[in-house]
Amino acid sequence: MLTCFFLGCCFPLFALVQAAGRVIDEVVGGGVTDGARSLSHTISFWLTAILLSAMLAATAYGTRARAQLQSSRIGVYGPLCLMAVAALLVIADPLRRVLQDGGVWTGPSSSTFRDGCGEGWKCLSTTGILFMTVSRAVHNLTTE
Repeated sequence: MLTCFFLGCCFPLFALVQAAGRVIDEVVGGGVTDGARSLSHTISFWLTAILLSAMLAATAYGTRARAQLQSSRIGVYGPLCLMAVAALLVIADPLRRVLQDGGVWTGPSSSTFRDGCGEGWKCLSTTGILFMTVSRAVHNLTTE
């Protein structure tokens, strides 16, 4: 029961955090300084990490109740494993942005787009394909 209540309140909150980020991006537009962008990425990363950790903890807490009702390990630990994989996929793109802003992940492998090509789907690098498509697919699945 705690898991249902907790997840019922956090999924709308998670969607609200994502929507707030999009609204701020639209209002500010292209005139954002690097410092403001870095701060925005850091705040977004930590809010997402806190919410996902709380949802993961609630799912882990629910394994005790499922252990009494289910006899198979898949039935008991399956939701927890799926939640852990989903959390890693959701947090991957914000983590990439924070690492790039901090100068930890530099070089050609960190670029979302190929050099000299511009922007758009045709110009995505391998890193861009991985993070843009996988992270966006997971994002769309979790917010709709």
